[in-house]
Amino acid sequence: MYPTAEPARRAPAPGPDSGMADSEAPGSRLPGAKSSKAKPAKVKASKPKSSKPSVARDTARTVVPQPRPGARGVRLVVVSDHSLVSEAVRMALASRGFRAVSVAAPLGTRGPRDFAARVTQFRPGVGLLLCELDDRALLRDAVAVVASTKIRWVLLTRTKDSAAWGALVEAGVAAVLPMTTDLETLTGALLSVSAGRPMMSDEVRATVVEDWHREGEQARRVARQMKELTPREMAVLSSLHEGLTVKLIAAQGGVSAGTVRSQVKSILRKLGVSSQLAAVASYRQMTELAPPARRARG
Repeated sequence: MYPTAEPARRAPAPGPDSGMADSEAPGSRLPGAKSSKAKPAKVKASKPKSSKPSVARDTARTVVPQPRPGARGVRLVVVSDHSLVSEAVRMALASRGFRAVSVAAPLGTRGPRDFAARVTQFRPGVGLLLCELDDRALLRDAVAVVASTKIRWVLLTRTKDSAAWGALVEAGVAAVLPMTTDLETLTGALLSVSAGRPMMSDEVRATVVEDWHREGEQARRVARQMKELTPREMAVLSSLHEGLTVKLIAAQGGVSAGTVRSQVKSILRKLGVSSQLAAVASYRQMTELAPPARRARG
């Protein structure tokens, strides 16, 4: 079983940025002047930064990787919202023997349906999703990609947010790997997933899905509290979320600042919070952390 990244048990909490800089070439030994008095000068060789280059570094190499036994003929779909990245990774994996295609991430209301039709036509054995998951809007898009098909997926991401992992695992992701994964390890993971071999322990799977459900319950609780607000209070809270001050909200609504302050106090009481900052955080939970629809089984 190939190692997978460990999720961070805090949501939302984007993982640390994993650099993908090229490894340094070792320094060379420079000869000194030919003299009986002077000895050749020596320059200490520097160590390479990484003995295992990431997929991004592998795709930039001039030496074409050799096909790997077992990968030849395996149909693979590569999906990313960055077309250049998707195509570079597709070419690297095609050089290992995969029959790979890159498909743009679905956009718009008809996006997931059209995406699923294109993927189904290709009949892939496994999918690779490259996604940063910086916010819950991106997470909803990623879940829509995975849930729209019936294939097994490998997720390549920087985030260690366990709740985000849980949403995608529940949708159909079988393995989660960091962006710094080298080409050889990624190839092995894709072959294992396409063959139906487990890549994530039952304990980790249950933990991340539980974290996702907990976040979803919190979002639903906030949504129920929001229903207690009047339309005017909701408009005031939306304006606070956009960064407007009480005076600006009052000027736009044609009312006094005192009236808006009274509305803010009512908002805090109904949401059970003690500050405008907490109220805005609750609003953000309702609008951005609402869980995407679960994968349809059939």
